[in-house]
This record gives sequence, structure tokens and C-alpha cells, in this order.
Amino acid sequence: MSKVTGIRSSEVSVAMHASLHLSPVYNSGLSHNVCYVITFYIARSGDDQDAIWLRVDVAGSGASCHVGYRSCFYRAVPVGQDAGQPLKYLEDTKTFDPDQVYGDAPNPTRI
Repeated sequence: MSKVTGIRSSEVSVAMHASLHLSPVYNSGLSHNVCYVITFYIARSGDDQDAIWLRVDVAGSGASCHVGYRSCFYRAVPVGQDAGQPLKYLEDTKTFDPDQVYGDAPNPTRI
């Protein structure tokens, strides 16, 4: 998130993004799943204070992932004794079919 999108997100209470491929600043709801900002956190423990986290309510299907899962964090990397094993899927049900939502538009996310 850039400074511009961070400021805009705080002003309109909707998660905003920047893209080289789309308009300079756009809302998170291109798939009709607008992310309404509930809380805007910034890391205060580090010297840089450069980490942010938005707590949001997602409209529409409730999904925020372009491949149809509720969250983009639907996979975990095995650690410790399990390191090197395949990714562990934390969600097994999609909340929408990305092909129906995006049609022939290219999906940048590859599984």
C-alpha cells in the first residue's frame, strides 16, 4: 500500500490499492467484494513503522481472494520437521467461482 492509497483508505473507510495495470488508485471491490475498513493498524514496535494491517468486513460473497477463497492466506508453509513438504491448504471450500466472476480476464494469481 502506498502513502496515497493509505491516506485514501483512511478517508473513505474502504481498502484502496494502486496498480500499474489499472487506474492509479482503485477500491478493493473490483470483484464486487468491497473491503470496508474497520481498523487500520500500523506496526509501532519497529523503528521503521512500515508494516500495516487492515481489519475489514468484506461485502458480497465475503471472499477477499481472487481465486475464490475467503482469505488470500488459505495456504501455510510447513516448518520444522515438515519443512519441504507441500503447502498445507487451510481452506477447502471456495466462496465463489472466479471463472464466473472474472470471465476471460487474466487472473494474476497462480496456484
